[in-house]
Amino acid sequence: MRPANVLFIDGLPSPLKSEDLRQMFQTFGTVLKAQVIMDYRGLSMGCGYVMMESEAEATEALDALSGPGTVLRVCRPPLPVAQAS
Repeated sequence: MRPANVLFIDGLPSPLKSEDLRQMFQTFGTVLKAQVIMDYRGLSMGCGYVMMESEAEATEALDALSGPGTVLRVCRPPLPVAQAS
């Protein structure tokens, strides 16, 4: 089980990089790590993790992005965001 300050984001557009993901979550606090998962060829697998400094910041991000299906609304179509498990 992952720490409560880590979020999992699915459905990322392929051109999105780890730094883009970091910038998307900085609004909610200090991002310790943002990682878009890449395959062996260096291509995005369409998902990633964000580690916030605290559980409170991760919860704030999750709550702010919550809606029907808990989605990240800064991308089109909306992306699912959940606590990492």
